[in-house]
Order: sequence, then C-alpha cells, then structure tokens
Amino acid sequence: MNLSKEEAHAAAGFDFLSLSAVFLRLIKAMRRRFFSTLLCCLPISVLTLPMRSGCVATMKFRWPWFNLYLLAPLAVALGAGCKTSEPKEESTLRLHLEATPSRFASNLLAVVDRAHPFPVQVEKEPFLYENNVASAKVVDARGGFEIEVQLDQKGSWLLEQYTTANKTRRIVVFSMFGQPRWLAAPVITRRISDGNFSFTPDATREEAERIVRGLNRVAKLVDTGRR
Repeated sequence: MNLSKEEAHAAAGFDFLSLSAVFLRLIKAMRRRFFSTLLCCLPISVLTLPMRSGCVATMKFRWPWFNLYLLAPLAVALGAGCKTSEPKEESTLRLHLEATPSRFASNLLAVVDRAHPFPVQVEKEPFLYENNVASAKVVDARGGFEIEVQLDQKGSWLLEQYTTANKTRRIVVFSMFGQPRWLAAPVITRRISDGNFSFTPDATREEAERIVRGLNRVAKLVDTGRR
C-alpha cells in the first residue's frame, strides 16, 4: 500500500513516540528492580562485601562506584555500632577530715572497718578528690597490702596543709568503685609534704586493684581534659 508523504511522516512519528514510551517504561521497570534489589541485598552486602557472596554476586550495577560512595560509609557506621563497648572502670576517692562533735548537721557519720566497725564524725565536704590523683597503685606491706596514691601539685599542697594543722585527727577515706565504702581512717601522725598518701583499705586485694584501675583511668581523663 502506497502512503502519501504526509502519511509516511505521521506514521514515522507515531512509531518514534511508541518506541520512546516503551523505552521509558523499560527504564522505570529497571529502576524499580534496582531499588528493590538494593533494599533486599544491602544489609547482607554490607556485612559480606569482602566475600562477594550471596546477593552481592547477583547485582548487575557497577560495584566500584557504589562501594566507594555508599557502602564504605555505611559499613563504617554499622561496624562502629556493632563493636562491644569496653567496660569503663572509674573510681572516686574522697578524703574527709575528722570533725569535732557538733550539734549542727554539717558533719557526716562514717562507719569504718566492716569487720570491727567504728563510727567517725567527718566534715561533710572532702578536702581532696579523685581529680587530685596523679597515679595510684597497690603495694605490698607488712601483713598485707596498701593503696598508695600520688597526688598532683594542688593535692600535695592541700595534703601538706591539712596534715600540718590537724595532727592526731583522722583522714577518713571514701571511695565509690561500683559500690560505696568507707575504706580507712588513718590517724595523722606527721606532715606529709611529698603528696604521697598510703592507707590500708577495708577491701580485698581484687577490690583494691579495681579501685586503683579506676583511679588511674580518672587520672588519665583529667590529664587529657576529658573529665
């Protein structure tokens, strides 16, 4: 059948539009398949990318580009979220001065030594804190062990002032190391000028090691300005 020139142009235009519509539908279908495959396989591909197994092997898009700009950041984020957090042991150390008996409520009553408990009235506010600790360790002593604390410069000055002015009174030691406890109440017998404070704690060796680890962690945080 012979077509006129106008009819031939119209038929060619119709065929072009039909082909364009088919092409657009094909692209749309491919996009739907791409994103459905992505949603299905992405969680697996993030975790199994190095193995190139499972869904990853069946994906037809270009992996180098996708891995660089999308999978790498997601893998890092997921990896960071799945890491098991290490226990962050911290300990407190508060040194209270023994207080004179008072009818006012400004003092605390500390009960020291669980085996043979005895009460001591102490000043409510401690004069030294764990933030003043530069380092701590457990050392062997006659008949057992002690906790030895080295104070920073400010702590050393305060300890010297308090031990100079308050001989025969007690320094009552409190710590929180997963549980609160009054650890010791040594009597001040001399001026301590070197910032080194030692005491025998009401604690097992394991608990003493735990207290020391926590104090050294706090000292590290203070040193880096994160506490």
